[in-house]
Amino acid sequence: YGLVVALALSSANPFV
Repeated sequence: YGLVVALALSSANPFV
């Protein structure tokens, strides 16, 4: 679950 959330956040993160 954590990995999926981290991947989703990094994918939708405007800071990346």
